[in-house]
Amino acid sequence: MTLAAGTRLGPYEILSQLGAGGMGEVYRARDSRLGRDVAIKVLPAEYSADPGRLSRFEQEARAASALNHPNIVTVHDIGQVDSVPYIAMELIEGNSVRELIASGPVPVRKLLGIATQVAEGLAKAHAAGIVHRDLKPENLMVSADGFVKILDFGLAKLVPESAETASRVPTIARPETHPGIVMGTVGYMSPEQAGGQALDFRSDQFSFGSIVYEMATGRRAFARATTVDTLSAILHEEPEPIGRVNPATPPPLRWIVERCLAKDSRERYASTVDLARDLASVREHISELSGGEVVLPSAIRRRSRERLAWGVAAAALLCGLAAGYLARGSGRMASEPRPLMRLNLTFPAAESPVTSMMPVLALSPDGTRLVYVGRGPRATRLYVRAMDRFEATSIPGTEGASGPFFSPDGQWVGFWADRKLKKVSLAGGQPMTLCDAQVLRGASWGTDGTILFSPLGSEPLFRVSDKGGEPKAATTLDRKKGEKTHRWPQILPGGKAAIFTIADLTGNYDSARIGVLMLETGERRTLLEGGTDARYVPTGHLVYLRAGSLFAVPFDVERLAVTGPAVPILDGVNVYGNAGFADYAFSPAGSLVFLPLDPRELERELVWVDRKGAATPLTDARRNYRTVRLSPDGRRLAVAAGAQDSGIWIYDLTRGSWDRLISGGMASSPVWSGDGERLAFGSNRNGLINPFWMPTDRSAPAEQLTQVDTWTFPLSSSRDGRTMLVEGQNPKTGSDISVLSLDSGRARRPFLHSSANEEAARFSPDDHWIAYQSDESGRSEVYVTAYPGPSGRWQVSIDGGSSPVWSRDERELFFRNRGKMMAAAVELQPKFHTSVPKPLFDSANLGGYDLGGYDVAPDGQRFVMIRTREESAAPRSLSVVLGWFDDLMRRVPQGKK
Repeated sequence: MTLAAGTRLGPYEILSQLGAGGMGEVYRARDSRLGRDVAIKVLPAEYSADPGRLSRFEQEARAASALNHPNIVTVHDIGQVDSVPYIAMELIEGNSVRELIASGPVPVRKLLGIATQVAEGLAKAHAAGIVHRDLKPENLMVSADGFVKILDFGLAKLVPESAETASRVPTIARPETHPGIVMGTVGYMSPEQAGGQALDFRSDQFSFGSIVYEMATGRRAFARATTVDTLSAILHEEPEPIGRVNPATPPPLRWIVERCLAKDSRERYASTVDLARDLASVREHISELSGGEVVLPSAIRRRSRERLAWGVAAAALLCGLAAGYLARGSGRMASEPRPLMRLNLTFPAAESPVTSMMPVLALSPDGTRLVYVGRGPRATRLYVRAMDRFEATSIPGTEGASGPFFSPDGQWVGFWADRKLKKVSLAGGQPMTLCDAQVLRGASWGTDGTILFSPLGSEPLFRVSDKGGEPKAATTLDRKKGEKTHRWPQILPGGKAAIFTIADLTGNYDSARIGVLMLETGERRTLLEGGTDARYVPTGHLVYLRAGSLFAVPFDVERLAVTGPAVPILDGVNVYGNAGFADYAFSPAGSLVFLPLDPRELERELVWVDRKGAATPLTDARRNYRTVRLSPDGRRLAVAAGAQDSGIWIYDLTRGSWDRLISGGMASSPVWSGDGERLAFGSNRNGLINPFWMPTDRSAPAEQLTQVDTWTFPLSSSRDGRTMLVEGQNPKTGSDISVLSLDSGRARRPFLHSSANEEAARFSPDDHWIAYQSDESGRSEVYVTAYPGPSGRWQVSIDGGSSPVWSRDERELFFRNRGKMMAAAVELQPKFHTSVPKPLFDSANLGGYDLGGYDVAPDGQRFVMIRTREESAAPRSLSVVLGWFDDLMRRVPQGKK
């Protein structure tokens, strides 16, 4: 039905038609009561009798009227005349985004202005529980004065409300839509929408990303010849990187779009407010960006390899000095020594650097960019920060990453995540998996495209192409000489040799050796006795870690020979002693960046936390606590600690007394026997980590339970004391669970062995069930299986889970989901059944809790947990030492270039 000019709908007189779409026709009309022009949307006659379409039409009015935001169209009225339903809304004078992009890419400034407003409007809708579900350029209008309005909530869906949003949102009927029904506009649908799955606000983020991609490139992200091909592309293909289509697009904008276009909705923004905030930040700093590179004043551009000029503001001066020092070419050492300067790089709390079992920072070869592991909103991730800028930007797709390292040209960053070695381009695009790596103990990227790395703590070095493929061994462990690991490689200039660490895995890296490997022949020899984590410095030195300090020794890179004595040069660097590395990096220009040691990290406390998250200190003693385990009767607490307090401690909860059962070396994973008379633990006292146990009254010495060539930890003891669950590392299958007989013979049989990683297994109190975590689905989830089996398995967690612990009455299973403590009710008879897990509390709101090391009190009402000191929860900074190479040459003058 087309309405002629002059037709009246209640108080509105139709003036002209503005447009038409699948959900209705839009007219310009005059409101006779208020004397203003409005937009009238009506359903076509053939649709008016369709209850489904009519319901969605009314949904549009209710959804939009529930919102009050300058970037969402205002709904004035809803009515029906002669069976013609209509909506009267704000009239927007301007152009749609579709019209704006008809002539090609939108200029960056204008694009950011539009995108930021759209994101802010969506954030408002999403906060109210409303999902648009039909975002497209036609539904975004830009007024003559630059305001953006989101139109057409005809497909809006009210997502399940929280208690908070329920009180704010007026009556909005839930539309009769179901999973399996595809609604929306092909080409801008999210993968979950194209697949007919249930949606939430992150579906709008994908559609938004598709629109911004098109605004930036002038091309549709997933345009194909047919509808079927387009849907297939949305589900399975990646769009061409924005940086390749339009190199002028600033990298931060590219990364935002790529995050929005993640196939897995969990990899998009956890809140659209964060999306809008990121866009606003890019818009505010657009004058500092040009094609992704830092824009410097012309005088500074002419001297890009010289020291930056003094700035006006003191803060800008510090950043400028850092960039100037770091950006100098490796072949342009200053003719006069530069003064040694120290400064700190600070970060927002939500993005500040974190510590890890792997290195957390890397400097680009030209020294202008820093990549580090930061906290992130839900998980740690990689951030990149230009050294002359205050802001850092997260790198999409790097959640859970550690061990960053740069490609020789500085355009790519390699890293470890999800037990894989990966790489990601700083120009944009999703990460690429190169090969499997159970852990990463160092990696170095050669100019020939070879990456030399250590994929497991108890393995030699391997090499793999930077294009990916099957890794090949680059070294061989000499078992006769006690070699148990080769790690922390660095390919030397020229690409013909590499230095690396040789160790025995006793945890004493002060007795490790620094070796040199000829990459073509495999020949190797020892350079230094006593040290680890060596790096070559262009001044003609090797810098390495020993006794918690950095040392330097002169080194001839042509002859591959040490030419003088070692000298200590720096203390106070964050050191991970059990793995033998320090968090430091330097640029070839001569500046050092490192993560300072924070002594407060060593002063953690034990606390009781109730089911609502309220914490009470358990003891005044502060140590570097790692893991905790309550005795079967709940009266004693076994604690593994590190650093100077390394060992296994027992705390008597009734008497308030401490007893250090095991001291020295690596001791972890305490596990009580069923009767509480023995304590098992993992230790490397005889080489690789294996399970030991000993009586808690010290009536017998510690006894080794297994002798295997891979790390093996105790996990859980049966109540009858006859068996123990142990976790072992396999280079091919990852983490596996075995059952160890504690009778004579110590027989060990596989129980959960697959290509997935099975970890953190726990016997139920009656020994008939085992809870464990596995990443077989692609992420860690909690499962339960019957024991001794064979049996099926049941998934307990829904949206991720790890570290399961049974309640003593077997009615609940506790686990953690990222920062949340979860509880699921379980029934074991007549067959296993579990409820939907419920969150008890979020440790993010409590500060400093280590959920990985918790245990549950016998009554199930409290948790014993580890907490860092409140002060150490503050953002960490990185230390920068300018002129460090000059100082190094003064202190160790034998060095040669």
